[in-house]
Amino acid sequence: MKTVGVEELAKVFRVSPRQVQKFAEREGMPRETHGRYNLAVCMAWYIRRLHRKICGCAGPCDGFRSSEREMVNLRAERKKALNEAFNIAPGLVGLDSNTIRERLTAAVKETFEIFELAGEEK
Repeated sequence: MKTVGVEELAKVFRVSPRQVQKFAEREGMPRETHGRYNLAVCMAWYIRRLHRKICGCAGPCDGFRSSEREMVNLRAERKKALNEAFNIAPGLVGLDSNTIRERLTAAVKETFEIFELAGEEK
């Protein structure tokens, strides 16, 4: 198996080299020797870590509980709605308050319609 240094593993995980060291020291990420890591083993460890962080379970599972899935979906919908607001914001500069209100109302209605259509497809 391929072993890599802390710098390369940090790039793979998209974290700092110090964070990789913390994973090994504090969270039990396996390492071959000081500063050397088995890439495949560490990637599997990191995937399990992310799964625990997202799902909350300790191992393979059937996915999110329905309440957690709903919360994740709501967060995603909220994030999408905020992104839509950011996208239309530049077009609102210099407009009077009534026009801004009309455009925002139309954007919100459109966003809710998209969410309703997505909910019907399930």
